[in-house]
Amino acid sequence: MKMENTIDLKAFIGHFDLARRSLVGRLKGDRVSRVNVWGTGLSGEVVSYLLAGSGIGISNFYDSFRTGEFLGSPIGAPPGEMEPGIPVVVASTREPGQLEEVTGFLKSREIPYYLLNLNTGSRLNAWDFKDRHRGERCFVIGNGPSLNRLDMGKLKNEITIGANRCFLGFDRWGFRVKYWTIEDKLVAEDVREEWNAFGGPVKFIPLDLQHLVFNYDNVCAINLKREPFEHGLPKFSGNHCEFFWGGTVTYVMLQLAAVMGCDPIYLIGVDFNYVKPGHVTEGEKKTEWTSHGDDPNHFDPTYFGKGRKWHDPMLPRMLKAYRSARGYFDSRGITVLNATPGTRLDVFEKVDFSSLFK
Repeated sequence: MKMENTIDLKAFIGHFDLARRSLVGRLKGDRVSRVNVWGTGLSGEVVSYLLAGSGIGISNFYDSFRTGEFLGSPIGAPPGEMEPGIPVVVASTREPGQLEEVTGFLKSREIPYYLLNLNTGSRLNAWDFKDRHRGERCFVIGNGPSLNRLDMGKLKNEITIGANRCFLGFDRWGFRVKYWTIEDKLVAEDVREEWNAFGGPVKFIPLDLQHLVFNYDNVCAINLKREPFEHGLPKFSGNHCEFFWGGTVTYVMLQLAAVMGCDPIYLIGVDFNYVKPGHVTEGEKKTEWTSHGDDPNHFDPTYFGKGRKWHDPMLPRMLKAYRSARGYFDSRGITVLNATPGTRLDVFEKVDFSSLFK
């Protein structure tokens, strides 16, 4: 086995079956049955997915700057002992020249490694957005009916983050949001054709929704951890390596704003006021709903209109998420204000939208 091996998956990203065959075939060809993985976050998730069911096991995950746990296992922190007989998969979206500290460490201990290049060149990396808008203001756009009371055209040249079916407003607003995301699995699957079709914004897609992507233009994968928080507040992250679920896509948008370094951050369209229309039917899970008429909860009646699937919003759970976000931003001196007219969300201080453009 060679000391250094490079496996370039650029041609295969987005086609996980082909990528799996490439990686697994190479390892089995070298008679490798177990590996250690250097890289947590998104890169570690990818390796775990690719090796699942292959018969090639992962002994440990290692990281040069993160500690704690990953995928249920403790993260080993060099210069800890690494088994000399177990090759290492170094998985990263960074270019090989940016990984010399890692590869040099392994070479010094004569540990064979496989450098797994996950950077497609055209595919975006969450690292690219770290501090991109440091100290700049941004607008996080919820999709409540209050948007119809605002002059949305004022946001044309602003940093804007939108989500879900906000693209229904692009023509009437006269602009497209700069950044876009989606996190609800039901919604992502239900409107897959629509969100793959529109262009313009950078699209942040959770790793576990990658199988729904067929248009990879301007797509950036993010490591969204869907951890339950029934008995406490959800975790909030300003780290590009990980994002946390909070029961509302607005929680993901706020984390994106934090990663980008935005300050101040303004919420609009976050009405925090939902009604369950009489035409809604419940699925096998009572929290999974299907609409059979107009949607009164969003700026467009077709948003979750006839035939659309969505989840019970569960406002008490969402409230916990907003409180967690407030705690994060307050501890760092970052201003978050709610510019939604008529909002029922009192976690953030309120401000008049029109006053922001004087």
